[in-house]
Amino acid sequence: MLKTRFPSVRDYFPFEPTDDQAELFVQLDEFLRDPLPGRKVFVLRGYAGTGKTTVVSALVQWLARLQRKYTLMAPTGRAAKVMSAYAGVPASTIHKKIYRQTSGAPAERLSFQRQPNRQEEMLYIVDEVSMISDEKAFGESGLLDD
Repeated sequence: MLKTRFPSVRDYFPFEPTDDQAELFVQLDEFLRDPLPGRKVFVLRGYAGTGKTTVVSALVQWLARLQRKYTLMAPTGRAAKVMSAYAGVPASTIHKKIYRQTSGAPAERLSFQRQPNRQEEMLYIVDEVSMISDEKAFGESGLLDD
C-alpha cells in the first residue's frame, strides 16, 4: 500500500532552507499538525533578513492548500498592508478583529468593547508583535490580555 506524505510548510518555501530554517519547518509542522494541550502559541522570531516574511508566506499557502482557517493581523494599518502584500491575502489590524465600537452620544468619548471569539480551529497569524503595547487603551484590559 502506498502511503502519501502529509505536505509540509517547507514544500511552499521557494528557497533551499538554511539549517535553522529547516529546523523551524520541523517545529512548525509539529505544532500545526498536533498542538499539545495548553500549547497555543508559536513564536517565530529572528533578525531582519532571516526569512520570517517568506516563511509566513509559505505558511499561508500551506494553510490555503489544506483548507485550514487562518487570519492575518498586525498592530497597525500600515503593518497589516505590508503583511497582506507579501502574503498575497488580506490582513487587518488586531483592533479591527477583536474590538467593536460601542455606540454613545456624539459628544461622548469613543469606547470599544472586546468581541466574543466565535472562531473554532482558527490560526491567528500576528506580525510585528514587538509593536504591541499592553497599556489599556481599548477594551477591558491591555491588548495582550484581550
